[in-house]
Amino acid sequence: MIYFSSSSSDHDIPPAVETPKLDPAPGRPSSVSSEPSSVKSIEIPFIMPAIPGDVNEEDLVSGNYDVEFDNGWRKSVSLSALQRSGRIDKATIDKYLDGDITKDALDEILKPSLHGEEPLAGIVMIDTGEKKSIFKAAKEGYIKRPTAIALLEAQAATGNIIDPLTGRKMSVNEAAEMNFIDKVYEQCLLRAERAVHGYKTRLSDEKLSTFEAMERGLVVEESAIKMLEAQLATGGIIDVRENHRIPIDWALKRNLINERIYRVLKLKNDEKMKMFEDPNNDEKIHYDDLMAKCIVDHDTGLRLLPFNKPSKGVLSQVGFQIYAF
Repeated sequence: MIYFSSSSSDHDIPPAVETPKLDPAPGRPSSVSSEPSSVKSIEIPFIMPAIPGDVNEEDLVSGNYDVEFDNGWRKSVSLSALQRSGRIDKATIDKYLDGDITKDALDEILKPSLHGEEPLAGIVMIDTGEKKSIFKAAKEGYIKRPTAIALLEAQAATGNIIDPLTGRKMSVNEAAEMNFIDKVYEQCLLRAERAVHGYKTRLSDEKLSTFEAMERGLVVEESAIKMLEAQLATGGIIDVRENHRIPIDWALKRNLINERIYRVLKLKNDEKMKMFEDPNNDEKIHYDDLMAKCIVDHDTGLRLLPFNKPSKGVLSQVGFQIYAF
C-alpha cells in the first residue's frame, strides 16, 4: 500500500552572517562556515577501484561437471564462464560437485548474474489501479513517444520486452509479431537489443560490446551510456561474449567500458548524463532513481511506475492509496 500526501512547513530564517563562502563539492548542498578565510573546501578525488584478479585456470570446473544454465535472455551460460568472472567461488562449486547443493539451488545463487533485477515494466494508474504497458500508455497519449521509446530501449537492453499484465517476456521480434509494439518502435528496439546479444560489423562475425560499438562509431555515446546505465541499474553490465552480467569493476577489467565511462556511470554527478525522463513530470532522471519510484506487482513480480496524470477528468482526492494486484 502506498500513500500519497503533501505537506509543508515554515522555518525561521536566521539573520545574515558575514562569513567566507565555500564552494560546495559536486552533488552536495552549499553551506557557510565560520572557519578562517584561509581554509578552503577540499574535494576528495575519485579513486578508481582495484581491478579484480584472475581466477586460476587450474581451479576452473571442466568436463562433464561444467554444466550450463539458462540466462534471462534465452542464452546458455557455462559454469566455468561464471567462475572465470568471479560470479561463483570454488568452495561453492565443490559443494555442488559433492552433492551438498543441487543445480536448482546453484541456479538460484547465480540468479543475479543470469537474470539480474526487473527493469521498469509498465505503469499503474493511481486513480483506477489499471496496469498498462509502456507502448499502450504512449499510444493512448499518457506518455510521450520519446519517453516511451527510451523506457522500452531500457527493457530491450536488459534482455526482454515485457508485458506487465501477464508477466510474459519476449524478444523484440516476438513483441513485433504479437503486435505488442509497432514498426517504428521495433527498429529502435532492435538496435537497443544488440546491447545484450552483441554488435557485429559487415567485415567480421566478432561480437562487439556496447562500448566497443561506440568506440567504432556504430552507436552514439548518449545511446551507449543509456543502455549501460539500464544494465548497471538492473544488476550489472552484460558481457555479450560470456552471456551474463558482471559488476562494473569487472566490466572495466574486460574493457567493456573505459575509465571515463566508469566515472560517468558511477559518479552520476553530471546533470547532462540523466538520460531518462519520469513520465509523470518529464523530469530528467537516472534509471535507478526511476526504478526506486516503482512498486512491485505481487502477481508478476514486475516493477510498475505509479502514474499520477489523470486518465479522464481531474483527480480531486487529496490522498490516494494503491495496491499491487
